[in-house]
Amino acid sequence: MMPQGPNGEIYELPEQVTATHVMFTNDRLLDELGLEFPRTHQELLAQGPAIREAGLIPIAMDNGGGWQMQSTFLSALVERTGGMEWYDRVLAGDNASFEDREFAAALDIIQELYRNDMFSPGMNTADYGRALTDFVNERAVYFIDGGWRVNALVAELTEDQKGHVSLRTYPDVPNQRGVSGSTAMVQGTGYGMNSRLEGAAADAAWEWIWFYSGPVGSEIRQRHGAVPAYRIDLPGDADPMVTKLTGFINDTPAGWVLDSVLGQESMGLLQGDLQEMMLGSRTPRQVAQRFERFVAANER
Repeated sequence: MMPQGPNGEIYELPEQVTATHVMFTNDRLLDELGLEFPRTHQELLAQGPAIREAGLIPIAMDNGGGWQMQSTFLSALVERTGGMEWYDRVLAGDNASFEDREFAAALDIIQELYRNDMFSPGMNTADYGRALTDFVNERAVYFIDGGWRVNALVAELTEDQKGHVSLRTYPDVPNQRGVSGSTAMVQGTGYGMNSRLEGAAADAAWEWIWFYSGPVGSEIRQRHGAVPAYRIDLPGDADPMVTKLTGFINDTPAGWVLDSVLGQESMGLLQGDLQEMMLGSRTPRQVAQRFERFVAANER
């Protein structure tokens, strides 16, 4: 947990922690194609022709809502291309800007992947869920989405499939300044209690909060794919995908999710511009300039 007070205090513990970037990987398809998980962005690009020649999608993603590319991919890329020291300074406007090459480099990676047909066809008009279906039906080698998708994978993958699906993150990028293998994480929401409650009403509210957020509720939610903010033992009968997600959350370094540190209007602008960039009507430089101007005027 990041400190919440000026002297390192932690005043509040969220109910769970969410990784918004996971690169789900079908390891059996990789083996059948004679490939290994790529170490770098360039190695991933080089896999594209062989994957497409086999009639498969390299990276399943849907972005019809616009938020998916920002939350599940760009946010993680920004930490890779800029590093957390720069990331923190750019959010505060401390001699750093979204017009810097660090942010543009993250946009360049997305544009290069799109131009090289690495993503799902028609991703910018696809409803949320199509990419998941392609991955479950083994029409895609990789699938980028949030850790919450484990809930669906628990139900939709066969036991055999669960054995050859791994949870990874995007490989190293050119001129990387961030941490290899990092993701983007955000603290989950929680329940609050009205400070004016008294007597039986206060007791009932606290009983609910303690049940849901404490050990009993956390164990129940963990069984269904949530990762509590504090460590509890996994039940012996935990689904393999839940076990993998828990290990991923515990062991993977992380940076900020943009939509957890910037406002909704800023995200609306960026998410629309990302779609336009992939479709060719804006350049990465134009996206970065527009985003910086809006954040500088409205957020800082």
